[in-house]
Amino acid sequence: MTLYDPREIEATLHLAAGDDAMLREELEQVFRASLAEICAGLLAAPAGEHAGLLHRLRGLASSFGAISLQQLAEELAAGDGVLPVSLLQTLAAQISAPTANPSVEGR
Repeated sequence: MTLYDPREIEATLHLAAGDDAMLREELEQVFRASLAEICAGLLAAPAGEHAGLLHRLRGLASSFGAISLQQLAEELAAGDGVLPVSLLQTLAAQISAPTANPSVEGR
């Protein structure tokens, strides 16, 4: 199960950095580091104290074109304040998994 589509982010990175592979990689690292920080905070925060982190998650997802992740953050924010730990663990695993760069590999 993936909670965001890396292709969404790759498209945004390509628009932002064009053919500059180093800049795209740098921006992706910033995205993944920020996402990991937010995810760790969500896992550590007491129930009901996730609003600020979910707001950051929506903003990060929006900035990088991760529409599915943005929608997930909106759904979690609209919920009852209890976040499913298994969902956050899945997200954390996806963040730490190596990503392939489909637009670069196909060239």
